[in-house]
Amino acid sequence: MVKIAKAPKERLNEKIGLLEIRERWGALDEVELAAIRSRGDLVMQIQARYGLDKSQAETNVDVWANGRQF
Repeated sequence: MVKIAKAPKERLNEKIGLLEIRERWGALDEVELAAIRSRGDLVMQIQARYGLDKSQAETNVDVWANGRQF
């Protein structure tokens, strides 16, 4: 009998979150997505990739997040 290892819930939530981020900000590459661990990381990546100032990036993330947890 083969046992299938299940991913911890936290890892699964992390992957789902990254998929949602990729859907919203498709220009972010794998390296940039892998570096995202918090809201602040996401804001910094959006600033760098899309050339936005910090307040624009924060507003963009806040509108998208709308209740999502990081």
